Amino acid sequence: MRLNMILLALSLLGSLAMAEDGGAPVLRRGFNDLRLGLATQGLEYEVEARIVAGGSSLDLGSVTDDWDSSGSVTLTYVGSRSVGPNAWGMIYGGGLAFTGSSLREGGERTSLGIVSLRGHLGAGYGISPQLHLEILPFIGLGVAELVFDDDDVGQRVSSDGYAVEAGLDFGMYYTFDNGLQLGGTLGMISSRASFSEEFIAGSTLDVDIDSSVWRVALSVGYRF
Repeated sequence: MRLNMILLALSLLGSLAMAEDGGAPVLRRGFNDLRLGLATQGLEYEVEARIVAGGSSLDLGSVTDDWDSSGSVTLTYVGSRSVGPNAWGMIYGGGLAFTGSSLREGGERTSLGIVSLRGHLGAGYGISPQLHLEILPFIGLGVAELVFDDDDVGQRVSSDGYAVEAGLDFGMYYTFDNGLQLGGTLGMISSRASFSEEFIAGSTLDVDIDSSVWRVALSVGYRF
């Protein structure tokens, strides 16, 4: 249902583009936007585990599975700078992302949470004073928490680690005369969340959770 609503909103943005009556493209003037985004993304992930002791490691293998749900909330500043007399411009920015994924099997629940700082640098094309397109790569670095809950025995175990991200979004944004902005993106994101816990005899159990999935997002923002 959430994916269908996002795709419907993207089609409405396209209708706005068809109705736009022209004018100087926004990338010639530049802009400063603050955006709040909501994204849903693919569910597949891979877990790799190994025991590390001294300078050697024992590979425990890998497992691929799907989350029950996975998505993110972002708060991002995005600015632009004209790079010539045409409608193209440079897009840059940064912000915070809160990503959550969860899986339930019987009374056991596994969840992964990532809080990351992302930087963006890409290109945009201004169609009109209100409408523009973006091609926006990003990288991110943050902290991660992996939590196992067992409702049957009332046990909760968690581990803290770090995460790295890289992705690419193709976006379309429409800004009304009062500064209110609506937008949508389609893209891909790759991430790795890494954890390390003490094991036995001075060794550690290291776990990596990797994913490379599509993402679809809607955003509401303000141009100032």
